[in-house]
Amino acid sequence: MSWSRPFGAVLIVAGTAIGGGMLALPIVSAKLGFLPMLFILFSCWFVMCWSSLLTLKVNLIIEPGSTFLVMSDKALGVTGKILSTLSFLLLFYAVLAAYISGSASFLENFFSQQLFSLSHTGYCIAATGAMVVILLMGVKIVDRINRLFFCMMIACFIMILFFLLGAAKISAEFTLINYNYNTATALAILPVVYTAFGFHGCTTPLISYVGNNPPVLRRVFIIGSTIPLIVYILWLTASFGVLTGSQINELATHGTIGELINTLTAVSRKAHWFNKSLNLFSGCAIITSFLGVALGLFDYIYFGLQKKICDDSTQDNATRFDLITRVLAGILTFAPPLFFAIYYPDGFILALGYAAIPLAFIAIFLPLAMLWVLHRQGHIFKGKMLYLLCALFTVVVVIAQLGVAWHFLPSVNT
Repeated sequence: MSWSRPFGAVLIVAGTAIGGGMLALPIVSAKLGFLPMLFILFSCWFVMCWSSLLTLKVNLIIEPGSTFLVMSDKALGVTGKILSTLSFLLLFYAVLAAYISGSASFLENFFSQQLFSLSHTGYCIAATGAMVVILLMGVKIVDRINRLFFCMMIACFIMILFFLLGAAKISAEFTLINYNYNTATALAILPVVYTAFGFHGCTTPLISYVGNNPPVLRRVFIIGSTIPLIVYILWLTASFGVLTGSQINELATHGTIGELINTLTAVSRKAHWFNKSLNLFSGCAIITSFLGVALGLFDYIYFGLQKKICDDSTQDNATRFDLITRVLAGILTFAPPLFFAIYYPDGFILALGYAAIPLAFIAIFLPLAMLWVLHRQGHIFKGKMLYLLCALFTVVVVIAQLGVAWHFLPSVNT
């Protein structure tokens, strides 16, 4: 088997997880400390990596390469379809609206020095139109474009580490090992880190893209989810390595991403190039996440429509019906988030704060429910205790998210 598709799939998984929100990790970590944050990172990575392997296992049993909608329908019936649809739409419309707005801001900043410029609405439409064209050309094109931006993102990240680590020094305060652990703060941070490893919407398209090869697919999801873990750890290490205890306390008290960037720029080597690298990294991170999320939702809607439209078509007009289906899927994928990104951006940004809940259903609860049904049908699965522990961990994440929403826990400002 060619290495190209698995390699591209690994980059799509990693690129989807590594979003612009990565910049917020030092801020939320400052509230807790470096070492406790490492434990949370490893815990969330393990659960999310394991859950992708769970989805893979269920998918290969039910129908290799089938969408989440088909899996839910065959295993759980109407209830599963409803929960699956609500979870996907709630999560992905919110995330896509944020990425459309973020992409528009990136384009606006990039073209601000050029001979022409558009309004924010114009850049939103331009970013969405480009994404529609890419998706209509298929997963292979998404893969190649994602590779380009992912490589640019990693190159920028290496430059960022170089500029930061060049200024790092061992402080008498030992900010990497000093921490102020608080259970309520840890629970408030947990949903933020949990969603930082969210790539599960693109798992089924990648299974179809790579092919029915379980060992290769397992490596794709393990390696793809491990790359964000390594990037996050290096990013936190570099950030904490250059910040003093007073600066970390300041970020923990009322820090914002803008303040974090200004602080790191001030202490880094070659501040101008650091700032340029950080801005380009953020833009590439948004685009790679945008590609992965859009691919997952488009695939979900496309195959749902295909089942209704193309099943009734004849061989003669199958191509025409497939084109119509793709166009409709593109409209349904992007029209709602584009509308809200333009007219009601704050509503979807607010919804992003609850992203851990629908993600928990997509990544854990629905696959486990399918697994239970398959178990009752005679399929044998090992590691029941691990399933239980990961399910309990995700329940804690959901409760923590609701606790933040109801102000039982301290909020996390990003």
